[in-house]
This record gives sequence, structure tokens and C-alpha cells, in this order.
Amino acid sequence: MAYDLLSRREHTSGELRQKLGKRGVPEEEIERTLHRLMELGVVDDRRAAELLIQGELRKRPQGLLSLRTKLQRRGLPKAIVRECLADFDENWEEMQAREASSRWCRRRPKSGQWKEALVRHLRSRGFGWGAIRYTVESLPEESSNGRVKEFEPDDR
Repeated sequence: MAYDLLSRREHTSGELRQKLGKRGVPEEEIERTLHRLMELGVVDDRRAAELLIQGELRKRPQGLLSLRTKLQRRGLPKAIVRECLADFDENWEEMQAREASSRWCRRRPKSGQWKEALVRHLRSRGFGWGAIRYTVESLPEESSNGRVKEFEPDDR
């Protein structure tokens, strides 16, 4: 049963534990199976976490809060989540927030409350307040066509 699940996509040990439990597999057998799969390198929580992060960041820019939540929902141990996100610092998150802001600004005409809307958008993408503050404070007011002006690539 575990191999059937793994044939579709990478799973964390937590996901496999949960899915096998729902299918009525006894806990002792689940633990034995997971131990063997981890020994063989078929199940690797660190690899699964790294693949999830890469996949999520390919879809769209997002903050550390969002990534942490997604990793924890996959049943990853907190230690692995911390290790995998340790490489991403405040500067990285600011750059991600700028990219998310730039994408958002290209699609939005300027309205009276556009900065507040941008803050809500960035917060919904899991960005911390420091990255949001930096991004909003360094954003130009508007362009000549009435749209919110996006960041220039050579900014910062």
C-alpha cells in the first residue's frame, strides 16, 4: 500500500502514517514499514520538504510563514522544517515580497486604498511584517498610466 502511494508523488513520513492509518493498517505495521522505507531512502522527509519548497516557489513568490505552514501540514517534524527554512533570511523574504508586489501591481489600477490592499495581499502570501513594511515603503506611488508602478529590476 505504501509503494502505491509513493508511486504517485513524494510523501513525508507523516503523510504516509496518516494515509495508511486511514486505510486500517495497524500502527505497529505502519511504523515498521516507515522505518524500512526510510532505511532504503525511499521516504526522506528532508528531500520531501525541499521538493515542496521548490515546487511552491516555482508557482509564486511567498513568505516564510506560508512555507512553514505548508511543510507542517504535510506532517514534517518541526526540526526538519526549521532546517529547511534556515537558509532563507530576511533579505530573501524581502526579495520574494518585492516580486509578489510587482506581480500584484501589474494587474491592479491605482485606487485610494491600494497600499492597504497590497499589505493584505502580501500578508495572505505568508510574508512577515518586516518584509511587507520594507516593500510598501520602497514602492513608487504610481506610473503615468494610472497603474501602480512596479519595481525596477535594478532597485535595491
